[in-house]
Amino acid sequence: MTNKEEPEKLFEIFDCQFWDSKEEMVKNVTDKLREFGYSTNDGIGPNTINVICEHGKVCRTVLLKEPEEEPGKGIWIFDIRDDDSIKDRCQICRIRKTIQYMFDGDALKFWDKDEEFSGPFEEIDLNNLINWDEVNNKALKEMKEKYPECTIFVDIDEE
Repeated sequence: MTNKEEPEKLFEIFDCQFWDSKEEMVKNVTDKLREFGYSTNDGIGPNTINVICEHGKVCRTVLLKEPEEEPGKGIWIFDIRDDDSIKDRCQICRIRKTIQYMFDGDALKFWDKDEEFSGPFEEIDLNNLINWDEVNNKALKEMKEKYPECTIFVDIDEE
């Protein structure tokens, strides 16, 4: 996921909150999920809401329920599940990795945080991403604009 809040953040926001009607609860929960950047749709049962990730898949299910100790009193609470029984569950979001990286000289080095950093890491050579002739020409042009036309420029680089 991007910079989105996790749906589980709802627990902190609605901590110890009860709703008088399921409709009011559904509206509050779905509005907050949309604020977090998720879309929602009706779940597989009458008391569920599916949370759709940025990949268009169902990643979590919000269960709407009446507390067992007070059924029929019109007081509703929710629970969020990672429901592996949903066929379309997003495989991209399920495999959540943390990649650490650093710029080291002319290279971007990166590795999986969960794997032991004892050996090889992956590396991208930044020189392969830069057209140095184009960069050099822009720098020369900018330099030449700072001096009068009759100025002589001498390249002393022997490479």
